[in-house]
Amino acid sequence: MGPALAVLASLAWGWSTHEAARGAGRLGSLRLTAWSQASGLLILIPCFVLSGEQLEWRGVLAGAAAGVGSGWSLALLYDACTRMAAGPASGVSGAGAGVFTLLVVTLSGAGWSPVAAISMVPCVVGILLVSLPEGRADPLASIDWRPFPTIEAFASGFLMTIYYVALGNTDTPLESILVARLVASAFLFAALRRTMTRAGTRIQPGVSWIWPVLSVGISGSFGTIAYSLAATRMSTVASVAIAATAPAVTGGLGFLRYGDRLRPAQIAGLGACIVGAGLASLSAA
Repeated sequence: MGPALAVLASLAWGWSTHEAARGAGRLGSLRLTAWSQASGLLILIPCFVLSGEQLEWRGVLAGAAAGVGSGWSLALLYDACTRMAAGPASGVSGAGAGVFTLLVVTLSGAGWSPVAAISMVPCVVGILLVSLPEGRADPLASIDWRPFPTIEAFASGFLMTIYYVALGNTDTPLESILVARLVASAFLFAALRRTMTRAGTRIQPGVSWIWPVLSVGISGSFGTIAYSLAATRMSTVASVAIAATAPAVTGGLGFLRYGDRLRPAQIAGLGACIVGAGLASLSAA
């Protein structure tokens, strides 16, 4: 059951990123992210009420930590995407999150499977390959490798590790997810307000926002719920290894829905992600 839930998280997050990529050009990445984080509460609040979970301070603390981690992570990733191509930025962030999660779990002394650790290798390679940008014959030549944006993207992955670990080690997952979403939303709206104030504009939603905001927010919430439940049934490392293949899902959706061209490197990346996810699933068997 754990691997199936982790795959569901990857599919949901992959769809969310796919929709975000389509809507960010019209709404702006930070604006779309902030409003979609808030829209995810439409599904999280009813799920929490129906779950019957009781409020516990440990769950609140875990959620607060996850919210701060994801809020900072998304803000850094947004800024990195303004300085380098979005594909490589998200790839570096996703790969960094996987590596840092493995490091944190190892240093904490928590139990983990060597197979789950090995599964990180093809997953990280696959994420980076799928995230290579469009452009010249040599895709690596079109990446902005200047230290600052790359470090920002990598730092985004480190902060997302806090999110993964916090939600993967809570006894009240829905409570923690709800708190995390509230904290991240507040953080992102504060960042958005500061940005809009500097630009002399106001934060106002519109009718044209409805589909991308709801699609990104609700699918992202479903992915988070699935990941948190998966992490209670298998190791955090294995859960992250599978769920972090979401960029491959995003690339596949672009090909299936819009005929986006997949280069050989991206096809190889998809294959590597499948192999990594398979190994992670075996580690949970």
